[in-house]
Amino acid sequence: MEFATRAFYSDKEAVSQDLQNINTQMVDAIFQTYLGHADYSKFKPGFDPYKIYQMLIWMADGYLHEHQMNGRGWTLDEIMEEFDIWTSMMKKMAYKEEYLDECN
Repeated sequence: MEFATRAFYSDKEAVSQDLQNINTQMVDAIFQTYLGHADYSKFKPGFDPYKIYQMLIWMADGYLHEHQMNGRGWTLDEIMEEFDIWTSMMKKMAYKEEYLDECN
């Protein structure tokens, strides 16, 4: 996992800019592939599912970056536990009241 994190954040390699460009392009493609057909009627007015998706990406990025900067490793299970907490929080903020029971 440490290698994957270092490779993701690298800016010193010849391919670093190309990888960053690919990652940026993939954000939209992944959203469309996995969430493009989701039922957005569950969201409260004013909540943009794409913005929530971006926030989750930024939170995961910050989590990985913090662990890298502090020299701490991480496991996929650890980040998935955190991600479950974050998605639950986002659902509680963004879902209409009648759908909140589905969050638990």
